Amino acid sequence: EKLPKPWPSQATNAYQLVRAVAPALSGGVASAVAKQVTDAWRTWRFDALVKMTRSPPHYLSAMPLPVRAQEMGGVRKVGVDRYEVSLSIGPRDPARKGKEFTIPIEARDGYQRRTLDALADQTVKLGRAQIEQHRQKRGKWLLTLTYTTVVPRASGTVEAAINRGMVCFLAAVTNAGRRWL
Repeated sequence: EKLPKPWPSQATNAYQLVRAVAPALSGGVASAVAKQVTDAWRTWRFDALVKMTRSPPHYLSAMPLPVRAQEMGGVRKVGVDRYEVSLSIGPRDPARKGKEFTIPIEARDGYQRRTLDALADQTVKLGRAQIEQHRQKRGKWLLTLTYTTVVPRASGTVEAAINRGMVCFLAAVTNAGRRWL
């Protein structure tokens, strides 16, 4: 009789485990954390189980916490160089309407001021965010926001990609004909 193949193992889904460990997280955050752990397990499982040169992946409390774009409430200007970002990482509650946390932000320079003004005016599109602990100063936390901006329609047939070191720009077109950078 033929024995079942033990390798590769069946697909694992860590979502239910994350929901059991942290039921207060929203489904989107739990899904993002589960994907990070599952992807790490798929990459490292041979080293962890067979070669035993690596420990199995796990999610530590000081690791970055991903926040999906759907859970971002927006940026609001509250004073000169002062802004507030609202986001939700808890389960959906109609009474709170996705604004469970409000994080104050202060612009340090002109570039940050212009970017935060554009986010507050909604002239640029707010994307996902990430909350992570500072590496040296354990009492400080950092919020990383992603955004996209509308660029004018190209005039001509020349297409180009701009490579500026580690930063690469990519343009996409929506159904309405708007271009996002």
